[in-house]
Amino acid sequence: MLRPPRSRSATTSSIPLTVLRSYQLEMPARSKKPSRRAQTALFQFIQKAAERRENLLDLTEIAETSKREADEANEQLAKAEQEYNNMIQEREAEYIAKGDTEGLEWFRRMRAELDQIDELEQTKKESEAENVRLRNEIARLEEEAERLKSIRGET
Repeated sequence: MLRPPRSRSATTSSIPLTVLRSYQLEMPARSKKPSRRAQTALFQFIQKAAERRENLLDLTEIAETSKREADEANEQLAKAEQEYNNMIQEREAEYIAKGDTEGLEWFRRMRAELDQIDELEQTKKESEAENVRLRNEIARLEEEAERLKSIRGET
């Protein structure tokens, strides 16, 4: 039977017994049990495998939760967009019902200006992100140039 090294305080309870039994060590013909070194190496391998599996399961759970949250957020976004469009249609219908063509034109002009402001803000964000990307690229290229200069200077 494999036993964990005494110096490690690992959680052996997380390693299923079937996993421990499934790893068979090749023992020398003259020996009845694997060496202490082989036992320790096998236990450490199994322990690392169990830790990585637990980590993988945790990350999978996080990914699934994030996917559900993203799906819910997309549903809420679609609902909010639909409510916004309905509100605009209702407002336009009010102006039309009153026969207020001037008010309807004003409302549509204001909506167009608000849409334009939103587009400009989005363009500004994209430009700022592009500027940051370009600054990072310039810094990387300057570092590369310095590295190449130092290599040329040394040789």
